Amino acid sequence: MTDFSALDAACPLLECPVCRGRGAAEVPLVRHDRQLACPNGHGFDIARQGYVNLTGGAPPANADTAPMIDARQRFLDSGVYEPIRQAVSHASDAAHWLVEVGAGTGWYLDGVLTHRRDAVGLATDVSVAAAKRAARSGLASVVADTWAGLPIRSASVDAVLCVFAPRSAAEFARVLRPGGRAVVA
Repeated sequence: MTDFSALDAACPLLECPVCRGRGAAEVPLVRHDRQLACPNGHGFDIARQGYVNLTGGAPPANADTAPMIDARQRFLDSGVYEPIRQAVSHASDAAHWLVEVGAGTGWYLDGVLTHRRDAVGLATDVSVAAAKRAARSGLASVVADTWAGLPIRSASVDAVLCVFAPRSAAEFARVLRPGGRAVVA
């Protein structure tokens, strides 16, 4: 049975991407069994692995594949980037609500959450393989395209992490709370 606790904790950050795309005011997503749904009837199935695809389509051709994600994880597990992980964690240590954009395996977000048990994190990536891996490691994980607009409520996040990933300053500014922090490497 899939543990939905991380996804349930992160749900207050999420908004319906369909309603948002139609210019509606922010419409929250709530989990009902194995689906995230909005009050307007849009539903998004939670995959067996625990992630949710909020893009409404297939990943782009340049999205990381499962072998690419496996190779990245092997490299990260080598410890070479541990100083970067620690710096990202330190830079976001006051944050309660965190989103890692272009999260891949969610390794940097996991580093923050390991030291901040009271914090809530959400991993986003355009790659289904990445979202699967992040969810498998216990992170709330959604497939989302930063360039198309993050399915995240405005002014809801204390810190946006973006480590070696594409970034959209406009989207980061939109989702960050006043006084929030973008942590970019």
